[in-house]
Amino acid sequence: MNVNKKLSNIIFMAAFALFTWMWSDKYDGVITSVLGGIETESNIIDILGLGKWLFLFAVYFLILNKMLVDNRKTLLFSLYRYRDFKSWWKQYFFRLHITMFLYYLISCIVWYVIGVVTDNSSSHAVEIMIIFYMHLAMYFSIIAAADRILNKSITPCILILIEGVTYIISVQYRQIVLTFGMYRRMALMDNKWFQVIVPGIEFIVCWLCYFSVIRLWKKDKLELL
Repeated sequence: MNVNKKLSNIIFMAAFALFTWMWSDKYDGVITSVLGGIETESNIIDILGLGKWLFLFAVYFLILNKMLVDNRKTLLFSLYRYRDFKSWWKQYFFRLHITMFLYYLISCIVWYVIGVVTDNSSSHAVEIMIIFYMHLAMYFSIIAAADRILNKSITPCILILIEGVTYIISVQYRQIVLTFGMYRRMALMDNKWFQVIVPGIEFIVCWLCYFSVIRLWKKDKLELL
């Protein structure tokens, strides 16, 4: 990815952070309002809140998908630079995560600065950012693995659909556990250890995605191009 693309993505993420702050409720801390998810204890589905929540994922998925498409175009040349597919996949997988984390960090810095300037900081900002990012990182891993295994770009759409459907089901049947990416809803649970266990499980899923691609490659069940 050249300098111009990186710079445009940085500007885009900063603008994205500013835009999401403008629509937030602004009464519960900037980071909590944007990344905390939908706060509701009733069985009423918050359509507007759901739309805002899914928009967050859509933007990050858009950036990631652009990277995947660009890398797919130069895959043949990239493979020649490494000893084997495993070496390439290792640097490719972790470089995607590092790049997306940096873009996420830019968003968080903007939200944090806005919170400080407007005297509307979140009391659990770090915890919320970690919970949301681990949820996001799990999706990044699934998308990257599916891109290699299936060679299709529909995975982000499927994940957004799943995220929306699980929220609706969780409200309809009062199953808060299904919205494990939303700090506000997780905070309603009696078992506070759940907020620690879930990121751990998501971390494991990330590694499973990484090793699943290597496993399929070793079994010659992976189409490289």
